[in-house]
Amino acid sequence: MGKEDAANEELLEEGAESKPRYLPGSALTRAILEKGEELGLDRHGMAEESGLTYSYLILILNGSREVPKISHKRLRSIGKFLGIPFAQVLMLAEILEPSDFVMEEERDLEDQLEAVYASMCRHPDWRDLAPTRKVWDAMDEQAKVTMGLMYQKLAQEALLDMTPIVEVVNDEDEG
Repeated sequence: MGKEDAANEELLEEGAESKPRYLPGSALTRAILEKGEELGLDRHGMAEESGLTYSYLILILNGSREVPKISHKRLRSIGKFLGIPFAQVLMLAEILEPSDFVMEEERDLEDQLEAVYASMCRHPDWRDLAPTRKVWDAMDEQAKVTMGLMYQKLAQEALLDMTPIVEVVNDEDEG
């Protein structure tokens, strides 16, 4: 089942009695709601704690404001509320995908993913966990990259050409 299908099962257009519609970034919306529930906050409390206005938060939650179009400043504020890194917020908002962190210059991503699959199938601790060839071939690229990144980290094998993560320090933030 693809990302759109899963989201369609969970999100219904407000007031609609017809088919559910897919809302890009719905994972971020769910994370906001879950965090608010965890903290025992109503919508007003969630808005205050997240640094958003109540009306803007409501636009996000009801799907009237497209999550991928929210400003970085507001997304950072949401990240602080959720207690997660900004890159994770961008992934939940569907601005970044796991494949955005893989370098494709030296080898084609498809070749890299095949190397991941072959390695999983050979690894003594992973071969029983690896999906069948039929399941692997049916998986979308994002799922393969995500599985490959997890396998690579846990098996301590470098199979995917990763984009280096650099920390950018803003002089204004230092004082």
